[in-house]
Amino acid sequence: MNRPMVIGLGQRFRSDDGVGPFVLDEIRPHLSGHAELRVCASDAADLLDMWDNQPVVYLIDALSSTSGTVGEIIRIDGLTSKIPVELGVSSSHALGLAEAIELGRTLKRLPQRLFIFGIVGAKFDLGNQLSPLVERAAKVVINELTELVTKEKFDA
Repeated sequence: MNRPMVIGLGQRFRSDDGVGPFVLDEIRPHLSGHAELRVCASDAADLLDMWDNQPVVYLIDALSSTSGTVGEIIRIDGLTSKIPVELGVSSSHALGLAEAIELGRTLKRLPQRLFIFGIVGAKFDLGNQLSPLVERAAKVVINELTELVTKEKFDA
């Protein structure tokens, strides 16, 4: 049976940028045996190795935005939609998520399906706590992902 992969992108000690790893920590007990869980804390280019040839990938990342609302959840099909120009992954990644997707497309190293949950953050400086609105949004994403992953059937 092919299991989906859930990737939390971000740095745990960069405040809201840690939302991806936070979601993985919280979702682990709910998805044990249902999904492969991975953290990508370094360059988003590492995603190419993680998601290459995977059937389904769900990715959670913090977004910085001048037009989005803190705690807003942006849901994107990573293979058919582009990350909106006004939203950009936080600057702690040398290569951003949008660039990693385009590089993966060029190199033919993408998963078969890619679903992105971006949460608009407020703070990206040093710290290990999420903003209250980001943490609230993360809990919504945890519930959605748990339902999506446990109800979908994945065949070999």
